[in-house]
Amino acid sequence: DMDGSCGTGALHQDLRTESGILYNLHFALAGNPNGTPTIKALEVSWGDTVLDTVRFDTTGGTKGDPGWIPYDYAVTAPAATTRLTFRSLSAGCYGALLDAVSVRKIPAI
Repeated sequence: DMDGSCGTGALHQDLRTESGILYNLHFALAGNPNGTPTIKALEVSWGDTVLDTVRFDTTGGTKGDPGWIPYDYAVTAPAATTRLTFRSLSAGCYGALLDAVSVRKIPAI
């Protein structure tokens, strides 16, 4: 839960990458259904660029089955080290849920 301590949270990791090489960024998104807001928002950044702002509607979700949605992006590494960042945009104690994050090099054809 990206708002686990009742505030907008963020996390990042600096990844060893190869400049100019294409990667697949994958993650699964859901939302904590226990409280407001109903629409959870999460900003995804790759390097110095905001890649996307993803939103999740928790209507009908439960703790046992929040309704995970997979996301995939083709991203190019800007340098030998690339920072991947996820930042909550939903104030409160119940935020976006993040899981199954992976970054894999896309093989050249």
